[in-house]
Amino acid sequence: ADVDVVLNLTAGMGGDIVFSGVEAPLPPAAGTDAVGAVPSLYAMLAVQGVDDALEERRRAKRHGGRLLDELDVLHEGLLDGRIPADLLPRLRRYLGEERGRTDDPALARTIDEIELRVQVEMAKLERDGLASRTGNGG
Repeated sequence: ADVDVVLNLTAGMGGDIVFSGVEAPLPPAAGTDAVGAVPSLYAMLAVQGVDDALEERRRAKRHGGRLLDELDVLHEGLLDGRIPADLLPRLRRYLGEERGRTDDPALARTIDEIELRVQVEMAKLERDGLASRTGNGG
């Protein structure tokens, strides 16, 4: 006999599987209709939104941390008298990367300040011709 299978994709959230013949399909049972799934869908989307926001915050923090690490490399290079040859291109590339959006104004301000510091240091290197004083670094 032919059998229809109705699979409620909200299984685990009150959904279930209903088996029925082709000629007499069963009506949706309580808890298997799409209306019952709407609150669960909203909850899933809300959790996904929180996850997305957390990932964007992590991305912003990684971006800021990477730029700070490169500023450390620059400062060490200045003290040693050798600036890594690939430092300026790396800094330009990192500044051009998407930094991540955050709804935390303090974090956004901090990232803005880090990016501004990197731009100032790059301009000073280029102005003073220190970008040509390159070496192996470290």
